[in-house]
Amino acid sequence: MFTTSRYCSKSTRELAKQLSSFFNTFYIARTKKTIDELVSFSRKKGEHRICIIKENKDNNPAFIEFINIDELGKWSWIENRVQITNEVDNS
Repeated sequence: MFTTSRYCSKSTRELAKQLSSFFNTFYIARTKKTIDELVSFSRKKGEHRICIIKENKDNNPAFIEFINIDELGKWSWIENRVQITNEVDNS
C-alpha cells in the first residue's frame, strides 16, 4: 500500500497513486491518519507493507520509507529507505 506524509503536495500524491497502480496495490490519502490507522486499513486489505512517500523542504518527493506489518498486526519501520531523484541516466 502507498501513502504520503501528512499535508503533502499534489505532485507527491500523484506519484503515490502512480506507484500504487504500477505495483498493483492500494493508495490511501494520508491526511490526518495515524500510522496505527494506516496499519489497520492495510491489514483489512491484506497488505503486509506500507510505503510512505515523504517530501523534502521544497515540497518535492524525496524518499520512500517502509513499514512492515506482521501477521499479528504489529508494525515496525524498515531501516532502509529509497531516495527519489530527478536524475536520468542516458548511458
